[in-house]
Amino acid sequence: MREAVGPRPTAGIFRHRRVVGAARHVAVLGAVLGVAPLPAMLAASHNYTWSLLIFLLPSALILYWFLLSPQEELRPVRQAFGLTLGLLVPMGFLLNLFFADEFFLYPNPEAVLGWSIPALDFWAIDREHPIPVEEFAFYLSGFVTILLLYVWGSETFFARYKRPLPPGPPPPLRALLGLAPLPLTLTLLLIGLAWAVKRLDGGGFPGYLAYLLALPFLMTTLLYEVARPLINWRAYAFLLLFLLTDSLLWEVTLALPGGWWSYQPAQMVGLFLAPWHDLPLEAVLVWVLSTLTTVVTFEAARLYFHEPATSRRAPGAPAAAAGEPPAAGRSR
Repeated sequence: MREAVGPRPTAGIFRHRRVVGAARHVAVLGAVLGVAPLPAMLAASHNYTWSLLIFLLPSALILYWFLLSPQEELRPVRQAFGLTLGLLVPMGFLLNLFFADEFFLYPNPEAVLGWSIPALDFWAIDREHPIPVEEFAFYLSGFVTILLLYVWGSETFFARYKRPLPPGPPPPLRALLGLAPLPLTLTLLLIGLAWAVKRLDGGGFPGYLAYLLALPFLMTTLLYEVARPLINWRAYAFLLLFLLTDSLLWEVTLALPGGWWSYQPAQMVGLFLAPWHDLPLEAVLVWVLSTLTTVVTFEAARLYFHEPATSRRAPGAPAAAAGEPPAAGRSR
């Protein structure tokens, strides 16, 4: 007689009964994304400011779903989330302070609040080319949205493809770092091809592409080998498709026609998409590079904060007896 098989439990941290299924999550998220651009489209001013809701509203919704999930299971994810933001957001801010005035123009002052931060040269403060505070809000909300979408996709819709962490204790920090040949080779190849295209276009250096590659080169090259086996590539593909679609709405449809910002052609490679208001190729690459860097950093951090099952004691369980060796954990 065949034994009856019950319903298969949902994988991932969203198993809590108060959380709806992944398909319903997608429907709700799609509805939020349909509403988020409306204030920026309808407002008479501060359109760039209002447009940040395109990132903030989905992030708030996913954070709400996180709060409905078992917090003990979220702890390693929360720690890796915080470390990833703590590394990437300050780096993004510094790169923006030093280089944004070289690559961007902000021709429509009515599109922003009017609060700005002076740009930094290497030897002075540049007050003639201030950077709108919305740029820094974009960096913060952008990294948060990337992380939340990846974790949500990996834990719900693509949970069966989530890579398990190794059963043993996590490696020490020094063992996480290494020189990955693939990102290094691709970075050098991209810069070489961009420099060659720039030479054919009249000379110069592709400064914006080099700027975009600086942060991915550092983080991805050092962490890629240890993070690669852990990446949920289907969740990453979903994340990338989502953000590329989002950028078409945000940048191509709203920002460039509205003059919220524009690009300085001398710093670009020289490949522009004419039907999309001369969108430079770098504006597409920024989403590929930023998502890969964020996901690689997060997965390496998740491994670093991993606690093997033997090192966790259930609530109410007796402590280890005297003389009993402690459970394996991360070496300091």
